[in-house]
Amino acid sequence: MKKLFVLLLAVVMLFSFSACNNDNQKENNNDKQSISDYMGEWKANSLKSRFDNEITYQVATITLQEDGTCIYKGESAKWEYIADLNQFIFTLDKNGVSGVLEIADENGKTVLKYDTEIYYRPADFVAKDKEYVDNGGVNTDDTQTTHTNSKEITITLDNWNDYFDVIEYPYWKENAFGEIDDLAVWWGISLKEEYYSLIDIEKEQSVAFELSGKYNNYGIQVDTSQKQYAYTDLIYADGEESVKETTTYDFLGQYNSETKEYSFLRVWSSGIGEAEKDGEMIEAIYRYYDISVLRAEGKIYLLEQ
Repeated sequence: MKKLFVLLLAVVMLFSFSACNNDNQKENNNDKQSISDYMGEWKANSLKSRFDNEITYQVATITLQEDGTCIYKGESAKWEYIADLNQFIFTLDKNGVSGVLEIADENGKTVLKYDTEIYYRPADFVAKDKEYVDNGGVNTDDTQTTHTNSKEITITLDNWNDYFDVIEYPYWKENAFGEIDDLAVWWGISLKEEYYSLIDIEKEQSVAFELSGKYNNYGIQVDTSQKQYAYTDLIYADGEESVKETTTYDFLGQYNSETKEYSFLRVWSSGIGEAEKDGEMIEAIYRYYDISVLRAEGKIYLLEQ
């Protein structure tokens, strides 16, 4: 009798184990299937320029591939799916810059959101050429345009930092309820605020920059309620990489006629992910530092006061 009981117990355990195994396998297959649903090409309307009430767009693409690689705006990259957050993190092969693709719903369509770009499946995507923004009755006549005299200034490596700053810029992301719930950090070039009202916007002008820097993986602590963040431990001491980039500060594209401000020009950016430190998973980010301007060349026009 005792042997029969042991035999029955073994059979029950065997069936239970088999059922559990099947459930796990089914769950893994479902996860795999859900990820495969996102593979392929996605398209977004990406901001090209903004001037007065007119915004122009260009088409940006990202293609996720089954082997864990992707193509983002023509650049090769790798992707990783974060199940707990239901989002993809992609990292460019060229310079290690990371970005977060948030899986979301937009008007009943599944989309991927990255910063201000919304990526749709090609069948759902509608390309924009231009968009005219209602200024709400605000008078867009700018006293800058009433001047006819402006001084031409040649920007060089010797004087660029008299007019521009290289800065770190936190980009706080809002969810559908208008709450701050995520952070990306940008590094790039900003026109000094003291020149906002002095740039002659009737003149075509731009400045080309070549920048170099380094990046490494750091821990980060974020307080979204206070919009504050701080770097913590260096995660990989031997993970430092060098990077170089050329870019153009285009005054026409950077100017916002409603706020009379010039927007920050992003060169590098990184989103928050996870990394292992001393056997524990912590929030981490690729931090850029030791940024230098190697070349600067262009012209700006300042109104005579």
